[in-house]
Amino acid sequence: MLSTSTGQTDPTENSDSVFSSTSYNASRIAITHDFTKYQCGVDYYFEFNNANARACMTGQGKGIKPNDYILLQLESISRCYQVEVIDYYSQPSDMWIALLKSIA
Repeated sequence: MLSTSTGQTDPTENSDSVFSSTSYNASRIAITHDFTKYQCGVDYYFEFNNANARACMTGQGKGIKPNDYILLQLESISRCYQVEVIDYYSQPSDMWIALLKSIA
């Protein structure tokens, strides 16, 4: 099952302070969300932090949960990230910001 997303906000400078702990069902099967057809900086925002090998992404789309996977096309290379923490905005309700870790 694949879902898509678009985003309209800029990522925060310090993403650590944005996230609150989010509980999830450990028995839930992780879903892969395909963003490879969308353009970074237009449809979603993505910022990678080399210091801690984590990324912050802002996008739109319902149903993304911790432990899900996000596929991105960055600099002509497909990359996979796992959602560590996600927080949905109140308006619009399908907009979110997530902390991601790179999957090798």
